[in-house]
Amino acid sequence: MIVGLLTSIPAAPNALADDYARIGGTIDFSAYKGPNAVPQPQSHRTYRFQCTVGSRKWTILSKFLANAVEYFSFDGTNVYRVLEYTALATNGTAKPAAAFSTESVEQLNSSKFLTISPGPLPLQDAGVNFPWLAFCSGEYLKSENRLIPLLICDTRHRPTAFGYDDVTEVFEDERRLPRALQLMESRKRFAESPKDERLFGDVKGRAANFKPVEGRIAFTYNVDETTNYHGSALPIAFHCDQYSYSPAGELDTHIVGSGKVLSITESGEPDTNPFGKEPAYRVIDFRFKNREKFVDSIMYTWTNSALPRTDEQIPQKEWKRTLERRR
Repeated sequence: MIVGLLTSIPAAPNALADDYARIGGTIDFSAYKGPNAVPQPQSHRTYRFQCTVGSRKWTILSKFLANAVEYFSFDGTNVYRVLEYTALATNGTAKPAAAFSTESVEQLNSSKFLTISPGPLPLQDAGVNFPWLAFCSGEYLKSENRLIPLLICDTRHRPTAFGYDDVTEVFEDERRLPRALQLMESRKRFAESPKDERLFGDVKGRAANFKPVEGRIAFTYNVDETTNYHGSALPIAFHCDQYSYSPAGELDTHIVGSGKVLSITESGEPDTNPFGKEPAYRVIDFRFKNREKFVDSIMYTWTNSALPRTDEQIPQKEWKRTLERRR
């Protein structure tokens, strides 16, 4: 059943948040540069997304990158990302990893890149971070001591990603998705953020480029319209604003984002296991890291259909080899 924008799926008797929904729509980003109002954005990107969401598992398909489709899934423990190239890199919005590759698109996709990241946060680009906040963040927002990272950026590369306090209002239902959210700069959290193990170790050297002002608003998110899906609110129109500042305190970039849902379909539980669908994967595994030796992850080839355990021979061999090289 497809939910129109002005209709809803009413709650069934004893409906639970694990009533999965498949959501399709579009997201639009515009970036404005400089301290003064600019009538035309410096850059603009519109892309399609699809989510399948319940309470504890989710998948997101993002077409944010110009030359690749990203497939994300969360199984309750790890976030997985599979990259499928559609073209080789030709411009700044394309995936950089292919820019210097000597492989063809077919060769790149014959052994796809697959990222394993522990925890519920995508920690990737705006293309997945924004729909994650809108549709998949409810369980994370309920967790203790959670920090909401800056979202319209490549999170792992941002030294101040976890440098913010938040004020969050959620819908009072089972899913508890955000209705409104503000991220505000915090001097204390700015100082702690570069040490966060979820970020790349080399971000520490760039932290000095950011000068926080206590309480200054960096990000806002608001839901404009919702529909009722089995007794819970799902956003069908939402928007955000993100602000970054120069060391002198002037507004440097203002990013405006908006999302629109085009369809909602009832769904079964999503398949969150990415393994076994391709003959082989080039795995980037963030479960292995050593800050002292500047190791953020390891990379190895995996052909089995199950998630590699951290104690299995292939990842352990690569882990030991990586540490040896950093002596």
